[in-house]
Amino acid sequence: MTFTAVSDNPKVYVTAYSEYLVMEFNNANVGDVFTITITADDGKGGIVSTDWIITVTTFEP
Repeated sequence: MTFTAVSDNPKVYVTAYSEYLVMEFNNANVGDVFTITITADDGKGGIVSTDWIITVTTFEP
């Protein structure tokens, strides 16, 4: 099984691994919205993908 992840926003770099997803933000601002498309391929013709829509918000501990 292989996974890929692609962001539609150049401020976000994503990498997909079999157990986790790594996202790196570069100058993302509150209110920025972006879509990450994650695709899984079983190597036997089975391919599925899903989109995550993410909005950058402030963090209140």
